[in-house]
Amino acid sequence: GTSSLAEITGIIHALSVLLGAAGPLIAGYIYDKTGSYTIAFSLAAVSFIAAGILALKLKPPRKNYC
Repeated sequence: GTSSLAEITGIIHALSVLLGAAGPLIAGYIYDKTGSYTIAFSLAAVSFIAAGILALKLKPPRKNYC
């Protein structure tokens, strides 16, 4: 509910910053090991597709009329 909104938003933003900073480092490591960005871009594409599928499966919030 709205009482947890700040906590949920904080967790999401913290994870977003950490993973956003780690992404280029991981991609660089993959490039150094393979000589190509193909695997890194493929992993990113699969992640985006999975996130999109999960987002489409979300149900709208229930309205509480108390």
